[in-house]
Amino acid sequence: MQCKFKLTLLLFFVSFSMVNAQGSILYKHVSLDRSFDSLEELLTELSRKGEFTFAYSNDIPLSRKVALKSTYQTVKAYLDELFLNEPIEYILREKENKIILARKKDHPAVFNPINWITISGYVKDASSGEALIGATIYEPHSRKGVVTNTYGFFSLTLAPRQLQLSVSYVGYEPSTFTISLTRDTVLNITLSQATQTLSEIIVSGETLTDEARLRQSQEAPLGQISIPIERLKKIPVVFGEPDLLKAFSMLPGVSIGLEGSSGLLVRGGSSDQNLILLDEAPVYNLSHLFGLISVINPDAVKKADLFKGGFPARFGGRLSSIVDITMKEGNNQTKTGEWSIGLLSSRFLMEGPLSTKLKNRTSYLFSARTFYLGLFTLPSYIAYKAGRGDRFVTYLMYDTNMKINHKFSDGSHLFVSFYQGTDFYRAGEGDAKQRSDFGLSWGNTTATTRYVRPLSAKVFFRSVLTYSKYRYGIDIESFKSEDQKFVKDNFLSSRPTVRDWTLKTVMDYFPSGNHQVKLGIEATAHRYQPSSIRTSYGLDEEKLTSINAPVIANETAIFAEDETTILPWLKTNVGLRSVVFGVENKKYFSLEPRITANILLPDNFAIKGAYSQMRQFIHLLVNNGLGLPNDIWVPATSQVPPQYARQIALGISKALPIEHLELSLEAYHKSMTNLIDYKEGANYLTNFNQSWQQSIAKKGIGEAYGMELFIHKTQGRFNGWAAYTLAYNRRRFTELNEGKWFWANFDRRHTISLTGSYRLTPKINVSANWILQTGSPVTVPVAVRSDYERGFPVFIYQDRNNFRMPAYHRLDLSFSFAHTTRKGKQASWSVGVYNAYNRANPFYVDITKRIIPQDPQRFGSKIIGTKNSLQVGSFLPVLPFVSYTKKIK
Repeated sequence: MQCKFKLTLLLFFVSFSMVNAQGSILYKHVSLDRSFDSLEELLTELSRKGEFTFAYSNDIPLSRKVALKSTYQTVKAYLDELFLNEPIEYILREKENKIILARKKDHPAVFNPINWITISGYVKDASSGEALIGATIYEPHSRKGVVTNTYGFFSLTLAPRQLQLSVSYVGYEPSTFTISLTRDTVLNITLSQATQTLSEIIVSGETLTDEARLRQSQEAPLGQISIPIERLKKIPVVFGEPDLLKAFSMLPGVSIGLEGSSGLLVRGGSSDQNLILLDEAPVYNLSHLFGLISVINPDAVKKADLFKGGFPARFGGRLSSIVDITMKEGNNQTKTGEWSIGLLSSRFLMEGPLSTKLKNRTSYLFSARTFYLGLFTLPSYIAYKAGRGDRFVTYLMYDTNMKINHKFSDGSHLFVSFYQGTDFYRAGEGDAKQRSDFGLSWGNTTATTRYVRPLSAKVFFRSVLTYSKYRYGIDIESFKSEDQKFVKDNFLSSRPTVRDWTLKTVMDYFPSGNHQVKLGIEATAHRYQPSSIRTSYGLDEEKLTSINAPVIANETAIFAEDETTILPWLKTNVGLRSVVFGVENKKYFSLEPRITANILLPDNFAIKGAYSQMRQFIHLLVNNGLGLPNDIWVPATSQVPPQYARQIALGISKALPIEHLELSLEAYHKSMTNLIDYKEGANYLTNFNQSWQQSIAKKGIGEAYGMELFIHKTQGRFNGWAAYTLAYNRRRFTELNEGKWFWANFDRRHTISLTGSYRLTPKINVSANWILQTGSPVTVPVAVRSDYERGFPVFIYQDRNNFRMPAYHRLDLSFSFAHTTRKGKQASWSVGVYNAYNRANPFYVDITKRIIPQDPQRFGSKIIGTKNSLQVGSFLPVLPFVSYTKKIK
């Protein structure tokens, strides 16, 4: 607790020191022009020349024209002239170098915003028609700006006059234009992708685009990270297969479990406490190839945002993080595509308008990916089936993404997207008399239908229907030989599933340029089947029916968010989410307040704070830490209450626009209740003959706190980041570890990650990342005694997670070489290596037994004892990879 207090105190004093006194303001003499098109323009010029800042409330009429009597006078004289006979008072904040303008409390506001105009529309890619999410539309004169939503829509309210708009998006050429408007206007804007050049363009001072981007960085909520997909795809990972979730694990406060696993661990949470949304549909299992690859195909992804704190009220149902992934819409201008082939996998993508007549209106996207590891093991499978082999292993994986979108003549859009991915694993061994087979299969299916439409320049409507299903299968079979053929002797199989249908309606309202309100309601019908067991082993049919019974649950939520710039230096997002979860004739009610606040300071500093409460109505029964998919999702029930978390975070950020650097330091504290875990010695397979609710320890509590440092280079020939995390993560259960606190399974005290990409030439790029983590804790025996009756040793355990594995570290490298084929097609080679210096990173701990002879030099010497020792085993050695990618057009 002292550590948490020191971290918070440190951030407070650092941020407090940024505010400096700068002498008297009111009596500075300033020269101004005679007339101005608006009061806001005059105040902007006065603050610039007077070297101070204004803050004013929203009810001050800033659009009126101004003509001055005198053009050289003190700041106080200007204010007295401007607000003569008006109920406006000004408050001097000398230490903050600031003047606050506010309406007197005994005079109500008389400003009528009906005189203002609203510019709304979409920002899209000029070549593909794709909506650009998070593009910035900025009006430098008023210093007001907005960013586009998930559908590329924006709404900006300004005073009617000649406007200069600057539109920018990462990786695209900015666009600046002047337009005179006197009424509400729909403006559809297209941006072209930037052409890569080797040399950097160095600009002295900030351009309009720099200023817009800088403000967007300062106003980004605490704990939200958005990194362009193309940059994430350059991070080298295992097999060279681009992996967005593995790339996210290089960010501060985020890690993965054991090497090769794909589940994210965010700020002390477990892998089930992350909500992964693919086009707003939840994805329950993230693992391909036993966790080595995640299920998200980056070729089909347009944008991915990570929220690890300061959760908006529109998201709910998980405790630790939100990963909001938006699929590409499909090129509505021309047919394009690409394919890639590697040592173990291949990918394919095709997109374009459905027909020539539907160009600019209807487009499609189709992508597929497969691993053909099973081809390398096919000979052993054929030999086993033919009776010439004693064992086999085979594996197959695929996933597909599809999407269609259509634009109607009234400006509305319809989007339909679909995802399916499945893994199949099977192994067998035996001889001529008996055999046994073991099989696993798991996968996800999601589908989303969305209808969106601007109802007016200030109101954006969307209605969403999603379907999500996770399925997991396990098969254990034994065979015996009869009459020269094998017949099934015994079997055990299970097919657990989770299925969701969700209907959601959301309204976005933009009252003014710096104010946005979101209102929404959603309803979800859940169907959980933790067990679906069929077996030849003796089990009472009535009991089996009871164990296999599905659990039906319904969840309804309403939410509201109010994001506003209260003052020029203060932006907030205040939200509330209310949830009712009904299951087994019991209802759980949850009220979840959320708030984030950004205080913009001079010299591009910002102080950020966030508070959120989250409730999770689903649990994950984790059988082991090996990253295998045999983890079972179960709902909160009348006996097992939902999980709950409360998180508070505080941070400070600094932007260096000329160097294209963003720096941030954050501290957080998270408390969790109603956690569950398997009881000692229990797991899904050994306890299949009883309900899962009888196998778990309930009502556990958890605590996680720490500090995160992030240094991000966003542009230039070199870009990348450095991240450091100091974290503490512990748990306590009444039924485990004698009720004492113990370190959580993936408590990692220190984590350092470095990742970067350097463009050697316009066609050659090199990328690297290095990661160092404190070893995770595991439970090992403290003593051993011999059991002479049973003939094997008995291990004696004491505290849970009483041993920490060695540190984990590795270096990954990749090189890409782009070229143009003889037929003018764009293509590239990618080569690299995972775990470049072949670090034997810890994966499991085993106990080895060594016999101690009385005379080690003499064979057959009397045995005087045995020595047991811990042996740490590794998993992935150095792994080279190579792939070839070619674009189709």
